[in-house]
Amino acid sequence: MTFLALREQGARRYRSTVGILAAGVVSLMFTIVVFGLPTVERFKVSKPLADAIRSQTAQDVPVAELDYDEPSLIFYLGRRHLKSLGNDAGVIAWAKETKPGVLIISRKAFRRIETEKSPLGLKEIASSKGFNYSNGKWVELVALGRSLP
Repeated sequence: MTFLALREQGARRYRSTVGILAAGVVSLMFTIVVFGLPTVERFKVSKPLADAIRSQTAQDVPVAELDYDEPSLIFYLGRRHLKSLGNDAGVIAWAKETKPGVLIISRKAFRRIETEKSPLGLKEIASSKGFNYSNGKWVELVALGRSLP
């Protein structure tokens, strides 16, 4: 495309140059949409986690998070907001409540809390591993259920 456009530009055929560049851009965009976006989709973390949570819980079950307050997760869950627990102590207090709920936390933080503090007694209902585009890091998240049927 570049070679053809330069050749046409050198021959002072400007309309032909514009046509070649426009066709090249359309071809590039088509290639990205058909091949690039599906490839990137496999690395998303929020969508598969949200799909699993929605399929296993009622819409009114509250969802809390520790260190993963991503707008994409809120969007895919179809909920207005997530309750942020803030720190390990917040997670432990949340786990002791009796009403149904879901906690989204990194596997690393979950293991750390259970090792350093005590077992939380929560049931893993889903996990997702992928790339968090917001902070540029790989992450593995787990969804933990509390008092779910």
